[in-house]
Amino acid sequence: MMNGKVAKALLPHYIVPLHQRIETDPNQTIDEEVFCRRLGLTRMEADEVAAVRGQLQDDYEQTDRWIKTGQVTREYPLGAIQQMQIKFHTPPSLVFFKLDEYADYALLDRAYAWLVQHQGQLRSVPVQGEPGVCWKEYAFPSARPPKLSLIDVSGRDPSGPFMDMLQDFVENTRYVGEHILYQMVVLKRNLREHYVIGLLHHVLCDRVTTEVIERQLVSCYRSLLQGQALPSEEVKPFAQYVHQIQHGPRGITEQEWISAFELETFQRSKRDILRRMAHRTSDEALLFNVNIPAKEHSLGAALSVYTKGLQAYLAANHLPLLFLYDGRRYEESSYYNTVGEFIDFVPLLIDARLHQDEMLRTVRTRLDLLKDNNINFMHLLTDPACRGHWDRTKELVQFGEQYEYLDLFMFNYLGNSTKEHLQESLFDDTVVKQPNPLPIYSLFNCIAASHADGFIFSIRCSYKIDVEEVRTAFHEAACAEYGKC
Repeated sequence: MMNGKVAKALLPHYIVPLHQRIETDPNQTIDEEVFCRRLGLTRMEADEVAAVRGQLQDDYEQTDRWIKTGQVTREYPLGAIQQMQIKFHTPPSLVFFKLDEYADYALLDRAYAWLVQHQGQLRSVPVQGEPGVCWKEYAFPSARPPKLSLIDVSGRDPSGPFMDMLQDFVENTRYVGEHILYQMVVLKRNLREHYVIGLLHHVLCDRVTTEVIERQLVSCYRSLLQGQALPSEEVKPFAQYVHQIQHGPRGITEQEWISAFELETFQRSKRDILRRMAHRTSDEALLFNVNIPAKEHSLGAALSVYTKGLQAYLAANHLPLLFLYDGRRYEESSYYNTVGEFIDFVPLLIDARLHQDEMLRTVRTRLDLLKDNNINFMHLLTDPACRGHWDRTKELVQFGEQYEYLDLFMFNYLGNSTKEHLQESLFDDTVVKQPNPLPIYSLFNCIAASHADGFIFSIRCSYKIDVEEVRTAFHEAACAEYGKC
């Protein structure tokens, strides 16, 4: 009755008898567990939670079997960055967004099927080939597709064992072997509150992919709800991108890009810092945040604070930075609607003495060279097909035999962070120590994002450093940049 007669925007989250109404100060927040208890919601018991976890595994295996009922349409190599990621068994990437409305699950399933039909990477499994791992892509199967995994905790308090299980599912799931590398789940909290959770192996996912999945899934779902034509945006196959970068650089010589990217100075700066830090390597990795108040939210501002903070802490003007670049346009081709990992690690020598405008202009000029001349550094430096080529570039960028010097400095700017689950940890000053998860020694591996009040720099370091001194250096750099503290 409510679905047919009541405007969905007005549907309540909960309906309780009048005598059980909650009397509370509207100006005060209420703890979620207390709220659930007042509503009479009970926690899920351990056996119920185990059953849900088992159902998630069954749903994954069913989708994997369904994908493989299709005909194999193409086999092609993994992209260069994917070849590296598949070796490290990195934690999965998270696609997470909220549907604050009464959900039509049948239409959500149809939208999900449409997404799988249009995204080849969601119909692909990795297989061992020569000289490396290859993709085997299947046609969209004719058999009826499985439904989205639905976890319904409406009427229950999901805190405790259930949330522990969900956290373990997100953090510790690993996709291995010749199987699909993702799973999509819908979590129903109540009539209106739904969360779509996508867990994707890193080889399928970068920042743009998370946006593509949310945008296309929601767009298709809205079209189905309103009886409109389904989205018609062009989706170029990921295979086309792989073949594109395999063509290699065009219209530029190796010496020209070595000069344009100042790779000889890049190498000298990297060797100098490696020499200075050689006695400070650690088996542990430190993970910590640096929160910087700021009104200006931009790549230039974030990069400037990062480099000037490190300039002060390390007493180094030139920083041999690996810049994470989305890499979705090469020559006349663009891949902004395609699911997959397109990341390129671009060696950028940054002069920390530059004003942020000049610094950003230098970065953009070099990134334009990549687009215009079909240069993908990860392909040049790591792809087995490139053995014996561009040796001077490999020597100057210096990744190491097992990528151990890959991300001495790495900078990844995610843009504006509006997701609730990200906002919760913005002001966490905890320093987490854990065994170094990869055979890579990170000095200042940084993921930067902006939020309403400034920047958050999430840093991983496997050298012995003074975290509070780093935070002070970043704050002083921001003070100098913005003219006030």
